[in-house]
Amino acid sequence: MAAPSAGSWSTFQHKELMAADRGRRMLGVCGMHPHHQETLKKNRVVLAKQLLLSELLEHLLEKDIITLEMRELIQAKVGSFSQNVELLNLLPKRGPQAFDAFCEALRETKQGHLEDVLLTTLSGLQHVLPPLSCDYDLSLPFPVCESCPLHKKLRLSTEIGSCFVTQAGMQ
Repeated sequence: MAAPSAGSWSTFQHKELMAADRGRRMLGVCGMHPHHQETLKKNRVVLAKQLLLSELLEHLLEKDIITLEMRELIQAKVGSFSQNVELLNLLPKRGPQAFDAFCEALRETKQGHLEDVLLTTLSGLQHVLPPLSCDYDLSLPFPVCESCPLHKKLRLSTEIGSCFVTQAGMQ
């Protein structure tokens, strides 16, 4: 088999990079587990006040939880509280692995006390919140998963349609 020419090798590498980037972006589409989202929400003020971001952002970047652009967006905010809030806004959108990676980054940056707060809250939530029903296609991106399942849409449209026909026939 002949070696690829310089031009075709570049195209091949470009396609591989695009596929890898697409894979990384898809992680963010899926969303964080609801227990993890709720844990971050319940501790939002404490985290916004106490997070020390400089090293933490580098750990999250290394773990592919945030991108370079996200780091720049966070650092562009004025004041540590605003920067922390920006990170907390981004985290739930960064995929199912984001919470665990965030906790690990807290531990690695000597902010284990914040990890402890999160894990304590999470433990309490897992005993309180009922498991989600799984009547939707989990392979779909997260925003679609939140919409009404197809069999319910069909039932609703049938019911609404019959009401419309009944009312129209009465006139």
